[in-house]
Amino acid sequence: MSEQVEAQAAGPGYLLQQIEVIEYGYHDLDPPPANPKIQFGFNVSMKFNAAKDFTFMLCSVFVKGVATEEEIGTPQDVLSAHIRFQFHTVNLEPFVEGKIFTPPTDFMRSLINISLGTSRGILYSKNFGTKIGGVILPSFPTDKFLPPPFNMANLEEVAITAAV
Repeated sequence: MSEQVEAQAAGPGYLLQQIEVIEYGYHDLDPPPANPKIQFGFNVSMKFNAAKDFTFMLCSVFVKGVATEEEIGTPQDVLSAHIRFQFHTVNLEPFVEGKIFTPPTDFMRSLINISLGTSRGILYSKNFGTKIGGVILPSFPTDKFLPPPFNMANLEEVAITAAV
């Protein structure tokens, strides 16, 4: 078995090194609607560096309050947050052919699940005592965030966005 095939069979590995809340903002709806409709969204950006063994993920979360059909109003920002995750990653090189990086699906699902789940927990605790305290942000299907193969020569960052 060749070294590359053995390395691919072993799969990539990771270790979560750092979590940092870069930005957090909460604002009450003004004026507060009687029956607000809330919109949630997540944006996940990923940056890989196979040669230096690190992967950064930035989870951006937004929550907007929207007046119901009976009320007139425009969406207002209720919550915005940017949470940065740094993973020490190993054995990504076997998944680069030429300059095309094809991230293994199970590996990406693990990083995305850790990032999204942790973001939801951080925001749950930060929102304690606010009007949206106790609200658990919805989960999203991981496959919405899986990156396609991409050319590392032209891209330093690949961004995948999903909103609900």
